[in-house]
Amino acid sequence: MKRDDWDAFKIILYLILFLLFGIIIICCKSNHRKYIMTVDGPVVPSEMGYTLEHEHVLVDFIGADSTGYFRWDRDEVIEKALPFVLAAKERGVKTFIECTPAYLVRDPHLLKELSERTGMLFLTNTGYYGAHDNAYIPRSFYSIDANELARPYLEPGAPNSTGWYADRIIELKNRGLLHKVLISHDSGWYDPAKPGGGTFNGFTDIFDSLIPELKSRGMTDSDIDQIIVRNPAEAFKIKIHRL
Repeated sequence: MKRDDWDAFKIILYLILFLLFGIIIICCKSNHRKYIMTVDGPVVPSEMGYTLEHEHVLVDFIGADSTGYFRWDRDEVIEKALPFVLAAKERGVKTFIECTPAYLVRDPHLLKELSERTGMLFLTNTGYYGAHDNAYIPRSFYSIDANELARPYLEPGAPNSTGWYADRIIELKNRGLLHKVLISHDSGWYDPAKPGGGTFNGFTDIFDSLIPELKSRGMTDSDIDQIIVRNPAEAFKIKIHRL
């Protein structure tokens, strides 16, 4: 082979190797796009809209060793909770984060049906509740390693008045911390131990009372969106890495 032919061959070989290397890098590059994981699967954070970031639909305080799906009728719970969830939707809520942990009791099937019936996004959690001497954590919990715990989630005015809360939110804004604020009701819920599920408290006070109070004190629509749209989208997004 002549020297000129050999030089040309090396150039072509280097180009081929360069292209192959680029293809390998592109194919193996992780997808770092951020998502919100709902009971219906991942969505992009921009789909969340108005978000209630700590609410309850169903809570059972009987204890970890006694609770279970047999304790309630799912259809009855949905019929009780649905009007309150729809009332929140009427006020613009699009995303509902249900924070009842395991053994207290979390029912993702119930949340999925509520999502389907309302058109809203529902998020659940992977947590446990250790209050009251760990009454809501089963004894078997302490013998489970971290991988075992993770496996289920890898498968598909006066204190506490409206004015009191408004004072604190305004102060956080004045200190430049509004981007750190999350608000919700911690409200609900159907209690299987009580006739008819007991009294169900709604999810609308933020919209009927707190937001008007904040606006009367000079907070703008952009400030409100910061609290109930942009902050939850930032707080709850995750990265899904795909090879």
